[in-house]
Amino acid sequence: MSHQPNAPTQAPYLDWSCAVKNLLGCQWQLLDAQYQFGMEIMESMMTTSTKTFSVEQKETPSKGEEKLAYLEKLAAERLRKGLPPPREIYELPYRDRINWGAFPGWARPTDPELFEECSHEG
Repeated sequence: MSHQPNAPTQAPYLDWSCAVKNLLGCQWQLLDAQYQFGMEIMESMMTTSTKTFSVEQKETPSKGEEKLAYLEKLAAERLRKGLPPPREIYELPYRDRINWGAFPGWARPTDPELFEECSHEG
């Protein structure tokens, strides 16, 4: 003789509640794993000694040739540290007089001939 549950209407609900519990439990474990991974990344970023690059800001010379030499020296110093060159090096009075062949491609200015007969440089 087969065993009949005492309350036949409760049996399907128990199966469904167990299935929902398992489904939500797996999703919760996945969410928790992502959270723990993110926390490990944040902890490693916090504990890693951050290198701060600081370039000593000396007083910039006022004469054109002296300022150009100073900017070239400062740019080379910053490029050795992996930083971009100073903004002033791209300005019009100095941009045409700097040897851009000594700079990596990402630090070179855009070709000014691209913007000829335009109202702006891009």
